[in-house]
Amino acid sequence: MEDWMPDESDLDILVNINHRMVEMERQSSAGPTTYPPPLAPPPATSSIDDPAWRSSIHERASMTSQLDDLLSDDDGSSDEEENLELELERELASNRQDPDVVKRLRHRLISRRSRQKKKRELDVLADKVFKLEHQYKTLQASALAQLPSALSSFDTISSRRRQYLLLLQRADQLRIENETLGRAVDKHAAFASSVQTSISTVDTWEKEHLHGMSICDFVVFRPLPHERFETLLETTMADAATFRPPDTPPQETSGWSDRRHVTRTRLELHSTKRVLVDMPRLLQTTWDLLTDVAQARAAWPFVRKLEVLQTRQDNSTWPRAAVVRRDFRFPSARIPRVHYATLLVVWRPTAGGGHVITSRTIDGPVTDDALGEHEAWVDECIEYDDHETDALSSHVCTFWT
Repeated sequence: MEDWMPDESDLDILVNINHRMVEMERQSSAGPTTYPPPLAPPPATSSIDDPAWRSSIHERASMTSQLDDLLSDDDGSSDEEENLELELERELASNRQDPDVVKRLRHRLISRRSRQKKKRELDVLADKVFKLEHQYKTLQASALAQLPSALSSFDTISSRRRQYLLLLQRADQLRIENETLGRAVDKHAAFASSVQTSISTVDTWEKEHLHGMSICDFVVFRPLPHERFETLLETTMADAATFRPPDTPPQETSGWSDRRHVTRTRLELHSTKRVLVDMPRLLQTTWDLLTDVAQARAAWPFVRKLEVLQTRQDNSTWPRAAVVRRDFRFPSARIPRVHYATLLVVWRPTAGGGHVITSRTIDGPVTDDALGEHEAWVDECIEYDDHETDALSSHVCTFWT
């Protein structure tokens, strides 16, 4: 007989057969097959036409036919298969064939062929499983024989692996700490740079405003009363009149006849020079040099500030007097210093027709409050005595401190 190839209907039949076989195996594992109890006779009170009794008969008949089919499908011998094939051929060759019988025979034939095929596949799988189990046991025995050396090498490798992981973890921690320290260093470096810039700015400002830091430039000056101003003027003139030039031999320096006397705390100087100059112009220039900031800076570049705080009420009468505040700054010195002084400047005529201009430091402050320790840093008196002799002006400078 030729090899049989199932079509789609045969596949559906095979699926149904598989489901029925699974159900039979489940029933056989659960327990022996139970048959329905014999049909009880109908009760005396009911007749044969009773619907309930007829439905029970029909249910029992269907269950009996299903059990017969299941029992008949379990027969898988080759003789029976040949008998089924002959019966199917005979049925197909007969003129009065029954479709139900043909279908039933074909169904049983397909079922038996399917079971035989599955049985052959199971036999092949059983052989493969047996060979694999034998191979597994052989490998297991060899692995157990090599287990101690493998365990020792595995312990060594695992310990080295743990050490390597610990080193990697420590390296990551050090890398993170290094990055954190680097950011902190950059932050502190930027902060230090800003601090250095601030310090440099402050130092520059302090050097430029050293005078303003030590002396208050905006102290309010109140003019001296007339009586106090006149008393200060008379005292200055009396001190200047009591000065006697030194009796030392004169020395000639750049045309000046210079007599001086120097002690540890005092300098007395008397210098004379005859120059050809217009005396009124020289006197006015000397007065402006002591009372005007522009003229003073032209002669002395180190003049920072010069202010006329108070003048005599009547400048038309002699002597002319003014109170002047003067600041000297020497930025090129090794230690920059500011020299501050309050001066009384007096211009008065002499009996011989000459004029004398006197500039003297005021010992006490003339403002509301003392302006600092540099208020009277030196007690000085300078006189410029000019008089005309034979069309030549004799310029005399008297100085003591």
